[in-house]
Amino acid sequence: MGLGGAESRGAQGITERSLEFLTVEDQIDRIGFGRFQLIAITAFIAFKIADGMELATGNVIWRGLPTEWNLHTSDRAMFVGISFAGFALGTAIGALSGDFIGRRPLLLLHSFILMPTCLLSGMAQSFVQLLVLRFVVGVAIGLALPTSVSMMTEFTPRKYRASSILAIPGFANAFGACAVIVCGIVMLRAGVSSSHSWRIMLMAGVLPDALGLLLVLFFIPESPRFLLVHNQMQDVRDVLVLIAQSNGRTKALANGGWCQPLPQAPRRRFRTMQSMLDLVSSPRLSHIMSVVVVMWCLMAVGLFGEVFLFTIYIEGRGVGRESEMWLLLLLQAAEILGLLVLLVVIDLEAVGRRKSAGLSAGAAALLAVGAAGLLHLLPSPNLSVFVTLCVLLKVVAIMPFEAMYIYTAEAIPTTHRQAGLCIGIGMSKAFSGLAPALLAALLGDSDGDLVHMSIPFAILGASEAAAALLVWYAPELQPDGAVADTLENMVSPPGLDAAGRRTHTKAVDKAVQDLVH
Repeated sequence: MGLGGAESRGAQGITERSLEFLTVEDQIDRIGFGRFQLIAITAFIAFKIADGMELATGNVIWRGLPTEWNLHTSDRAMFVGISFAGFALGTAIGALSGDFIGRRPLLLLHSFILMPTCLLSGMAQSFVQLLVLRFVVGVAIGLALPTSVSMMTEFTPRKYRASSILAIPGFANAFGACAVIVCGIVMLRAGVSSSHSWRIMLMAGVLPDALGLLLVLFFIPESPRFLLVHNQMQDVRDVLVLIAQSNGRTKALANGGWCQPLPQAPRRRFRTMQSMLDLVSSPRLSHIMSVVVVMWCLMAVGLFGEVFLFTIYIEGRGVGRESEMWLLLLLQAAEILGLLVLLVVIDLEAVGRRKSAGLSAGAAALLAVGAAGLLHLLPSPNLSVFVTLCVLLKVVAIMPFEAMYIYTAEAIPTTHRQAGLCIGIGMSKAFSGLAPALLAALLGDSDGDLVHMSIPFAILGASEAAAALLVWYAPELQPDGAVADTLENMVSPPGLDAAGRRTHTKAVDKAVQDLVH
């Protein structure tokens, strides 16, 4: 049953006044971070690990593919980029349906597509078959990543939101990629033939995804904020009670878990295309999305383009297969250092989400342009210098790209969050797939010598610089870390500056505490 009228609430001793500030976000903040969020983040990390494994596999297994397939450098660019194209299609499907059918069904659909396709990829008998299967794997991953970020945003107390979101696309991706490379080194030392090792790596994505699927099936319900905007108030309460019970914090729930319904929800029905249309027609949303999409795409070119250049260069230097894998592992592990730095600065009041993205993108631009100049001046190939520059650039370039997940999730209301994240992430992945083709064309047949490498690095620096400039056109987020549920409550109380909004937020929090104790 729903909340009913004031009379039914009055039977529970809850007045209209006492419900004024009791939102879903307030209830989740009161429940806190606990066992439920740990289970959810484990499931979402498992899904993202499969994504990280897929990305790393494309670079690791290339030289192990059958020689009779007669593959060339242009085929490699297609091989790396095809899964990004599939990812873009997956995010388009999620954008059209996620704000309408819910978050949880998309996660289940993801697993039902990904697991059999990973197994079939390991059995591919031709390069065309492998490309088609990698495209479908990309579609499945495109369904899961934005949905996982949306659900983690909507399940987590605001105090822990940034670190929880960052664990999914950031740390999980790095762990998955490192796991693939370590497995490659182990199989190489164990004497497993390359004709078998690449098949095993492609099939391995089933393992983490199966774990994520089991956790979602048995422990993770639909997002309470999605249910809220669809006016399913009884279901909202049930989910909040489940979270509180899982965390052992049932007594922390105010009013038995009931929340104030959104006044817009009963009269506004969300259709499949509604979210997409609003992202274009709403002045505030269209402003946010236009800036987010362009920034994210530019950052993606810098981040993923560097990985492609790094792989091409070390292969052109005649580095042994095992040494090549160790260098790839070093480059991938560099992400973790950058993510740890971002984890510290992104919650600082003086920095925040927007400035974190802008400052780190600017630092990446300076480093990439400086690297381009140094590579052009070096008289002879120098592997150690090149690897050092790439590792430093990776530490910095990962920060703005990952900060965009947090900024976008918090800037867009619940009614449009799934569509906004899908479009932003999907477009960035599409540009990630285009970067290898563009850079391969620039390199030509140079085999990645340092003089030719300087031009692509300059392009990477220019893309990061453009992203850093665009950050300052992105709107500021609410200073208290609150996220909106509808377009109508995106706007702060009129006439308040940043200091006034903080004072207002503290007054609201105090009122809630007084009412529920």
